[in-house]
Parts: sequence; C-alpha cells; structure tokens
Amino acid sequence: MSEFDREHDVDAEPIHEVLIQYPTLDSLQARLGEIFGERDRIYFDERYARIQLFENGVADLFDGLRRSQRAEDYEVPCARVVARIFCIANSFEYLPVSNGMMEKFPVEGCAYCGTSPCICADNRGEVHLATPNAFQQNWNLRQWQLHLDNLYGEPNRAKGIWFATTRLAVETNELVSAEDSIRHMTIEEAKNTYTHELADSLAWTIAIANILGVDLQKATEDRFGNGCNNCGSVPCRCSRHNMQQVKFG
Repeated sequence: MSEFDREHDVDAEPIHEVLIQYPTLDSLQARLGEIFGERDRIYFDERYARIQLFENGVADLFDGLRRSQRAEDYEVPCARVVARIFCIANSFEYLPVSNGMMEKFPVEGCAYCGTSPCICADNRGEVHLATPNAFQQNWNLRQWQLHLDNLYGEPNRAKGIWFATTRLAVETNELVSAEDSIRHMTIEEAKNTYTHELADSLAWTIAIANILGVDLQKATEDRFGNGCNNCGSVPCRCSRHNMQQVKFG
C-alpha cells in the first residue's frame, strides 16, 4: 500500500496535517474560474481553443512519460490538465464537473456493473447514470481520487500508464466531436454531453495520477492555490495564452 493510500480515506478528512484550501470539487472549479475566467473569456472566445489547450496538456504527459515516470515529475503536468478541464467547463455559464462525476462514478459502485471494485469485462454494457447526491457533492479532489482508485485502480494499474494516457487522449477527441455536434443539440443536451465528457476526462486524469502516485489535490493547490502560477494575481493579469506545448521538466 502506498503512502498516499495509507494516509487518506475517501470518507474522511486526511489524518495528517495537510491544509486543503478547496474542500469540494465545486470550490476548486470556482476558484480556478476566479483566477483564469476573465483571461479565458478574452482570449478563448471559442471553446475549440480551450479544448486545444487541454490537448496540449495531454501531449505534455505523453512527452514526459518517455523520459520519466517519477511522481514528482508529474505534479505540475497533472495539475495543468485538471485546470484545463475546468477551463472548458467554465466556458458554460454553469457546468459543474462534479455533477458528471456523481452520475458516472457513484458511491455505490461502477455505473456499468454496479459493483465496487469494478468487475466489468473490457466490453462494457450500458451505463446506468446515477442521481447526484449530497454526500459526493461534498467530496474534494482527493476524495474523488481515492474513490476512483477503489473502483478501478487495480485494473488500471494492470493495464498500465500508457493505456490510461491513451484513454485520456481519446477523451480529447470526444470533446472535439461534441463541439462539432453542439449546434444540433438543445442547451440541456449540450450541457449534459459536456458534463459527462469532462467527467470522463477528469476520471482518466485521476487514473494517471493514481498509477504514478500523484496527489492531485496537493498538486493542483500547490500550482494554483495562490493565484496564477505566472503572474501571481487573482484574477490572472497575463497576456494571451501560449498555445505551444509546454516542454517537460
């Protein structure tokens, strides 16, 4: 059992003294919106650009994995991917990623097989979306990470880091497809589609973190807890985003 597993429990506060600035997933999403929302609205007037930034973050992970698989090397790349998922969600007036997480990854078990841990075969059946509940609504990113590790950690580790990262890359394609089709959707259909696609994206980011041993809550707060990591301001006062891939290291 890893140090991360020993020191945390999904149903309780961490037992060691680690300050959690954002006690729920919603509060973390809102805080990133406070930091980067104005900048994103100015420079990312189209959601395609936000999806591209997310794609670049996934490409960073692929690039880095060819060189190292040490947890400490992935805290910043994983935190960036989390922030970019919320960047896409915050392009809507109100689209909490937590709703998609609760519907697709309920506390009772896998949304496909209904058990915990998951016993699905590779060819899964139909998903059964759950009703969001107040219990999971209060979970922070660390608790979601542990919940998904309990559900899927063993099979994900067996399949390996390249499998998980490839699945995250597939989610970037799903987001592009959703944006291509959004003009044919109602508002509610568009929001439901993005809620679930972004939940899947966050879930595969969590899977990668679990395989590598990265504490996403700590990594994200270390990166963004004091505001923009570049200018240090809230809200961010940087100029337009650099859409080039961020080099590993």
